[in-house]
Amino acid sequence: MPSSSKLAIDISKQKCEKFKCDLIVAYIPTSQLWRPDTFEKKYEESLMKYSMKLGLKFISLKENINEKTHNKLYATHGPHLSSYGYSILSKKIFDLLKFKN
Repeated sequence: MPSSSKLAIDISKQKCEKFKCDLIVAYIPTSQLWRPDTFEKKYEESLMKYSMKLGLKFISLKENINEKTHNKLYATHGPHLSSYGYSILSKKIFDLLKFKN
């Protein structure tokens, strides 16, 4: 995992401890159409392992992506999510927080 990812998680964890918030690490895979990435699986695994090591919640959008959903989840231009993709991600976060309470 890149040191920049670890640093971002570590800083976020410190801030959440200070302000008593729940940190959720979310993995959003890159679009294989816009920016194929051969290290994607390894990166996801390292994020998940590092999150678990720190006792943080981890979610992934990987299981939501397949041939049928790919074009709906990603924006038509560029490697970011569509409104639909962001709604799927926000629902996963909401569901994770809902079970906490």
